[in-house]
Amino acid sequence: MICDWDMAPVGGLELLRMNGSRQLPKTSPRTSVVVLSARADSNAVKAAMAMDVNGFAVAPLSFEKLVKTVTH
Repeated sequence: MICDWDMAPVGGLELLRMNGSRQLPKTSPRTSVVVLSARADSNAVKAAMAMDVNGFAVAPLSFEKLVKTVTH
């Protein structure tokens, strides 16, 4: 799953919480998650990592960098 940190109607952090607590009916809590965001501040990165995301990429980024983030 690739999500943005700032999205509507549910923000990225809330989406991660929902996934972890099995509130997303067709998604496993073990689904790999990469957060793609223009927010590079350390609080956003720390919060995402505390929710066990698999990667955090700062936008804008190239397709190649996105692939690298997703596959590593």
